[in-house]
Amino acid sequence: MRAGWNPTRRNRNAGTKRHGHGSDNRMTIPESWHQVRCFYEWLSSYVVVKRSVANAELVFLVEPTRSGWFHPCSIDDICRVLTHVPVEHLAQIDMVVMRQPTRKQRVLSPVWGRAIFAFDVAEYSGAAIVIEAQDDRPITWSVSLSSDKARELDRLRSDGHDVRRSRRTFEICTTAHSA
Repeated sequence: MRAGWNPTRRNRNAGTKRHGHGSDNRMTIPESWHQVRCFYEWLSSYVVVKRSVANAELVFLVEPTRSGWFHPCSIDDICRVLTHVPVEHLAQIDMVVMRQPTRKQRVLSPVWGRAIFAFDVAEYSGAAIVIEAQDDRPITWSVSLSSDKARELDRLRSDGHDVRRSRRTFEICTTAHSA
């Protein structure tokens, strides 16, 4: 037996990043290389509603929400707002999608809405406004903000969101009224 050699002692890198621990479990939104559509184009079960807004036919694709989640506006609210849009701009919008994001999508890509210029779902395709359902859990931001994020935080405060600062993060609480 060699002096100084202990066969029961483990390598000090075992179980650490230097040994490769955690290299295969990145937190990402799963996408396959052969899928043509993005994650926000996958709708599970949706209801199709057609409305006429300022002589333009709009298609609304509405996914049901899970418990604790809500759509920040109704179809009537959206139609009321779109009546104020100039007709030439409104003619470029084909549909409005109200979707339910997954929990992982909410954590990794928290947005209120998107403008998609090539949206394809079943027989419907074209330019779409995608409005994401929101939940009542707070969104956390780091305290170290860029100037753009600081301005966005001020806009969120002025919109009525409850913004609380803890030691290392800002917590942004969204309600149906503030959204």
